[in-house]
Amino acid sequence: MFVPTIYGANLIVPIVLIGMILIGDLLPWKQIRLPDGDILGRRIIMIACTIELTVLIFISALLFVLDQSIGAQNNALVSAHGLSFIFFTLFTVVVYIEGVTIIITMNKLMKELSGTEDDTEKNDENIDDSLSIWNTKFGKYVKPFIHLREGARIKLTAQADQLNVLSQQIANEKKRNAQLTLLMELSQQLENQLDQPVAAQLVVNTLERALSCSLACVFVHEPESQEFMMLAAAGEKINLAPPGYRQSATTGLIGRAFRQRKTQIVNDLRRDPDYIQFESENSLSAVVIPLISNGHVHGMIAFNSEQLNAFSSIDVGLAEAVAAELIRAWERSGYHQRLMNLIQAGSQFSSVVDPNSTARDVASVTREILQARFTFVHIQLGQERNFIQSSSSGNAPHLLESLEKSLNSEGLLQIIFQAIQPFRIRDVRKYPATSHLTIDSTNLRSMIAIPIRWHQVNIGAIFAFGKQNEVFFTENDESLAELLAIQAAGAFESTWLQQELRSSLRITSLLYRLSNQIIQAENLEEAAVDIAQTAHKLSRSSTTGIVLLNVDESIAAEVKIDSNGLQHGSRHPMKLIKDAMNRGQLIYFSQGKSGIQSCIPIKTPIRNYGAIWMESPDDQTNNPATNPNDMQALVNQAAIALERSMLLAESRRQAIEIKAAYDTLEETYDQTLASLTSALDARDRETEGHSIRVSNLAVKLGEALKFSSDQLKVLERGSLLHDIGKIGISDTILHKPGKLNDEEWKLMKLHPDIGAKIVEGIPFLEDTIPLIRHHQERWNGTGYPSGLKGEDIPILARLFSVIDAFDALTSNRPYRQKISTEEALIYLR
Repeated sequence: MFVPTIYGANLIVPIVLIGMILIGDLLPWKQIRLPDGDILGRRIIMIACTIELTVLIFISALLFVLDQSIGAQNNALVSAHGLSFIFFTLFTVVVYIEGVTIIITMNKLMKELSGTEDDTEKNDENIDDSLSIWNTKFGKYVKPFIHLREGARIKLTAQADQLNVLSQQIANEKKRNAQLTLLMELSQQLENQLDQPVAAQLVVNTLERALSCSLACVFVHEPESQEFMMLAAAGEKINLAPPGYRQSATTGLIGRAFRQRKTQIVNDLRRDPDYIQFESENSLSAVVIPLISNGHVHGMIAFNSEQLNAFSSIDVGLAEAVAAELIRAWERSGYHQRLMNLIQAGSQFSSVVDPNSTARDVASVTREILQARFTFVHIQLGQERNFIQSSSSGNAPHLLESLEKSLNSEGLLQIIFQAIQPFRIRDVRKYPATSHLTIDSTNLRSMIAIPIRWHQVNIGAIFAFGKQNEVFFTENDESLAELLAIQAAGAFESTWLQQELRSSLRITSLLYRLSNQIIQAENLEEAAVDIAQTAHKLSRSSTTGIVLLNVDESIAAEVKIDSNGLQHGSRHPMKLIKDAMNRGQLIYFSQGKSGIQSCIPIKTPIRNYGAIWMESPDDQTNNPATNPNDMQALVNQAAIALERSMLLAESRRQAIEIKAAYDTLEETYDQTLASLTSALDARDRETEGHSIRVSNLAVKLGEALKFSSDQLKVLERGSLLHDIGKIGISDTILHKPGKLNDEEWKLMKLHPDIGAKIVEGIPFLEDTIPLIRHHQERWNGTGYPSGLKGEDIPILARLFSVIDAFDALTSNRPYRQKISTEEALIYLR
């Protein structure tokens, strides 16, 4: 029934060969062939071979077990062998067919996916012609892949496009990150206080690195010449830009950016007629960015490239950010420089004594610090605001005239004296309180008003008009104005105190001299001349007169002093004199534009002696001639002196009383000097009471050395006033807790000369000048201010320097404790 196994095995090879010959033309060998590198196909063949080998091993093992158990000659065993052969043959055929089918399907799918539609149609035609049988057989495998081919291709194309977009975005982000890194580095570098050229050079270097431009430049605007000057440049074409290159603000691409106040981007310079090229320049793209702050163009940033469309929006954005950093750096640098100038100006203010000079300096410094076109300063100090100073800086005659007129109306002053901090006005023509001001040009329309406050009280104001190179004042200007107001207040207060001190010393000197002159006068006429001359000096009036009456009210003596000098028997305003004598007080009489007359009666409790009258111009913008209290003191002194002089002949007792009054006056003067000195010492708590102590010690030492009474008096007064010059030294220097620097020590060394100048011109204090000026000299020549040594130093100054050193050693100081008297004497020896 079955073919024996051995014969079946012998027939396998011939059957396979005959089958291949018969169906060789029918099999698609090209489609069965595996391409090089087809890993999946080779793995499928390996799997098929592995399955076949596994089945063969299993059948062989099974037959071997049967042979052992049944026996080789058993017919049943022969049937099992045949069946095993047939099963294995059929299994092998099935495996090969399935493997070939899978390989053909995979090859066709890969060919369809990798080929074009034309190739696919051509292959389909070839398959239809030669393999119609296989087309039907494998169609169900290939058809789903064919339908998915076009969708897969579309998806792959879209993904490729997305990959390109993402790649471009990544490249842009990398470029942007690199640019931001450069921008951060530039920002950190510009945080330092750099000059304009240095900051500009850092900017062009950064732009050249970040944008790969052929030339990058920074221009600064010069409003006076209406030009832009090249401040810095960088790039491979830097040799094309001549040093100091200038371009008009009205022409070229820079001029267009200046007019429009916005960035100019040109992607093809061949089509832009406004662009002005350097000689031999081949740039095709350019960008110009204006540097704008507070509405004013301070400069330009320009960069070029020799390629078309070289700069993207990202590049322009980076350049604009760099421009913003540069303008902020310039603002910080300018503010820092102005702040340093303001600090230096404080030292300048403290050394000025003259009120007019102080007002001029404040106006000038304000104009420089705030960069204003015109400044005006007005100050009113004193208990009766009799210390009045005004000054200006800049050229604006119409504005100055209207400001001076507005001071009389008090409208503008009332507003500024009610303010507690600086305030800005964008346009004075539109502000009700300043609309009456006449400005010389529209450049002066902006204003910043700065109240000057001292001890919570407004004592004056500074007005600044027209910001230079800009339209309006800024918050930075306002903050500088606050510091400036503090400096100005200190300067004016110091000047006023010095004026008050000089005035007090001057009045005391005049009264002292007048008392001596009246006592020494041989008759009433000479006494009248002395009183009139002293009153004329003190009042600074244009005309001064005196009328002395007898008991019966007849004229005993009359004198008049005017621009022509001393006159006897001149006409006097007798009605005004009688009214003043009847009222017994100072009276004023206005004469219209010609001036004001004032009259003070000379009287004592015993009788009326007459009156002093004065005539002064009616000019409210100037300081009053003198304080009425000072004139009253003069009159009282004159009245006392007259009464004493008139009664001297009648009684020696009265002469003794007058002498006592004189001694009292001299003692009062010395007490006044002591009080003034104590007030001066009170400025510095470290040396409080120092002047009184050294004065007492100096007199005692002078007495021990047998000095004359005149020398002792000079020594006493000079010791009291030896440090009067410190009134001209700033409190910041006097109260500094640590060691003074060179500049501060240089200012401190000025106080002996300042003190000598204060007492200079006061007759009874002239003898104290050598002591005041040279009390800091040293025996070896290392002192100041003149560097005298040895016996070249005045004897009184030498004596006082010993006393001064002794008191310093025996007094506590913040930097050391005092030592005992014995230790101080040992040190001085």
